Amino acid sequence: MTSNTERILIVDDSSLITKMLRVKFGSMGFDVRTATDGLLALEVIKGWMPDLMISDVMMPNMGGYELCKTLRQSPETANLPIILLTAQSGVTEKVKGFESGADDYVTKPFDFEELEARVRVLLARSQAQKGESAHEKQGGELFACFSPKGGVGTTTIAVNLAVTLTQMWEAKTALIDLALPIGQVAVFMDLRPNFTLGQMAQKETLLDEDFVLQAMLPHNSGVRVLSAPRAPELSELITASLIENLFPILRDNFTFVIVDAGRNFTDAALSILERADRILLPLSPDLASLQATAVTLNTFRELEYDLEKIWPILSWTFSQDALPQKEMERALGVPIQIVLPYDPRTVVQSINRGTPVVMQAGKSAISEALENAAYQLTAENHLGKPRNGEPPVLRRVRKRLVG
Repeated sequence: MTSNTERILIVDDSSLITKMLRVKFGSMGFDVRTATDGLLALEVIKGWMPDLMISDVMMPNMGGYELCKTLRQSPETANLPIILLTAQSGVTEKVKGFESGADDYVTKPFDFEELEARVRVLLARSQAQKGESAHEKQGGELFACFSPKGGVGTTTIAVNLAVTLTQMWEAKTALIDLALPIGQVAVFMDLRPNFTLGQMAQKETLLDEDFVLQAMLPHNSGVRVLSAPRAPELSELITASLIENLFPILRDNFTFVIVDAGRNFTDAALSILERADRILLPLSPDLASLQATAVTLNTFRELEYDLEKIWPILSWTFSQDALPQKEMERALGVPIQIVLPYDPRTVVQSINRGTPVVMQAGKSAISEALENAAYQLTAENHLGKPRNGEPPVLRRVRKRLVG
């Protein structure tokens, strides 16, 4: 029996299914009501707000997809946990279900014990998320690397920042590849993941701390990695809902969470950018990159982001005929916080070998610049924390910067 009776609305035109679910969930202490189509469900909700809804897809008058979309448009029901039931098990149908706003998707015939488990997970998550915003602020720092233009070092920065922070502060660091539809973090780190964000999206209702931590792939630097989907079509499953459920867990368990957020304003990317403590915005010294970055900054202003958390990073991707840094800063209206030197040979070697720049034998100008950038980003919050001795990376950077 539940200590505080939680309400479940069952919506299905099959009297057998509604009766069976009403009896089973009712015997467990849930307060259960039923409706035979989407329109009747909306009428029920007007006077009786459920804590969770289980709905069939194919119904007369209003089906499950339309019902989901309607509920998501209302502030009162925008966050109502919804499980869709359907006889269709294909990827296209699942994508359609998630796009309509469903939290989970169960195919018929279903095992009741599995359905019950998914119901309890969603109810528990719903309770936890009521205080999510305040809760997230207490967790690890989140850095998002985002650029509207490719080829400016976004993935290089994300990978090397994660490795450096892990070793500089002896910290637990998570690296998440959201550069959809085809992320390259695994290639840059010579990893061959068996489990990616795509599979995690398919199992979103099972997300808990143990599940997430076991799914992440360890790198020999100490960084834990969650890779982008290998199949581009699975990138459609990476939604803002997944981000909302995944990142409180990551921030609870890692000192730093680094995200390669790619170059597109997807719902998932926007969800990350809104949550980020710092947005790293790489650009190269050419007119095309400058223009794209200016448009992005204007978008951030329209979204009312705090511009103090946005750090443009100038990546010298060529050696001659570059726009002067001061002119770029005037055009952008914000200062460039970090400059990465021109060093194509080192970067290409790093990618081809699958070895992050900061882990390659012998120190290069760009590896030193990346280490300095990591220190610049985090020293204020972490330098005074007690630790056993000074890690070599931290000692090396402080000697360069402080003397």
